[in-house]
Order: sequence, then structure tokens, then C-alpha cells
Amino acid sequence: MCGSFAFACFAAYLIKLFFYPEGALSYFSALFVVLGVGIPFVFRKPLRKLLKKAYPFLKCVLCVLLLFFTVSFSLMAARLLSGIGTGEGDVYSQDTVFLVYGGALRKTGEVSPTLAGRLDKAAEAMKSSPGSVAIVSGGQGPGEPRTEAEAMREYLIAAGIEEDRITVEDRASNTVENIRFSLPLVEASGKSDLVSVSTYTHTPRIGYLLSREGVSSRFLASGYPDKLSVFPSFVREYLSYVKLFVGA
Repeated sequence: MCGSFAFACFAAYLIKLFFYPEGALSYFSALFVVLGVGIPFVFRKPLRKLLKKAYPFLKCVLCVLLLFFTVSFSLMAARLLSGIGTGEGDVYSQDTVFLVYGGALRKTGEVSPTLAGRLDKAAEAMKSSPGSVAIVSGGQGPGEPRTEAEAMREYLIAAGIEEDRITVEDRASNTVENIRFSLPLVEASGKSDLVSVSTYTHTPRIGYLLSREGVSSRFLASGYPDKLSVFPSFVREYLSYVKLFVGA
């Protein structure tokens, strides 16, 4: 059961990567799990003969790892679904700076539906708070024809936000760098009310990373227009947490 769950999770994520590439490490991680779970299931009889006495021990190790994944993934999913606050009903002012986190672009260089959702939230809030500003953060990822920040800036302008209210941060390649490169721009803006704008599955990790920097922030969270991308996004968040804590 745990093996089937893990296989389904990473197979769905692997399919997503074909549409929105995230780099070689993501492909490797997803493929490693899919093969690591699929091969022992499909070829269990040949493996039992090949490994002989080692087979029961290795099978036990694999079962423990799959159980750990299932439990930890479920706990993470529950945490993400509980959220850190959507920001609905919050009041913003001229002292507010919206930090909008980037996301994968389409191959045409246009923002994805998920990223558009973040930008729509930011644009709506900025229109209700004249004098507020935005920082759009995101570099050029694998398979992207331009930086995410450039596409985000263009989208906000088309949504009716004045160009001089938008600051571009176009070097970041992940959430850690989004924060590292954007915080000096937040300070330079002279605004003291930081509002982080991203998808609801992403905001808890942003909150954790900001707390490590001793920075407080409110959150404005968007959803997923494409419901098929929700589950793979949970898998992506799981891998991001693993990378974060293993590399810490």
C-alpha cells in the first residue's frame, strides 16, 4: 500500500516535470523513487533469487522507508492544507510591500496559470492600497526563454499596476534565493509591512525560511486554477523540505 502510494506520488510529479521542467535533480529524484519502488515490485521473484539471504533484509528496509514517506508526507500535507493564512480580508496600506514569489513559465515565456493566480492576488491587493509596491522575484529556470521576474512584471503592468511600483529581482533560482536577494530590496523600499504572495502550499515554507532570517511577514495565498497540478505540487514541496533540512 505504501509502495503504491509512493509510486503514484512520484509518477505524477515526473509527468508534471515534462510540462514544467525544474532541473536535472528533480527528474533524478522522481525517477529514482519510481524505479526504486517499481522494480522490486515487478521483479521481486528474480530479485529474491539474485539477492538470496539479503533479500528479506533489503525488503524490510524498503518497507520502513516507504512507511516513513507515507506518514511524513501525510503530516506535511495536513500542515499545508491547514495553511498559514490566506490573507483574505486583510487591509493593506501605502506602507505595504508585496513580495511575489516566482514560478515556472510556459515555454512561450508567459506565466503559468498557477503563477498568474499569485499575480492576480497581488494586483488586486495593490489596487486597494495606493502607494503600496511589489517586488517580483524569479530568475530564468530550465527551459524558460526569459526570467520569471520579467514575465511577472509584464503581467502586473497589463493588470493595471504602474511600472514604477514594481521592482524586479531576477537572479533567484529557488525560494531560499528569493528571500536572500529580495530582503535588501524590501529594506530599500522603505516599507515596513511585508506581505509574501504565493500559492497556499508554498507559504508555510516561506514562513519558516523568513523566521530563520528573523523577518516577520503577512501572507497572501492563491490556489491552483489547474486542479491536476495540486497533487504533484505537494510532492514538490515534500522534496523541497527534504532538500532544505538535509542541506541545513
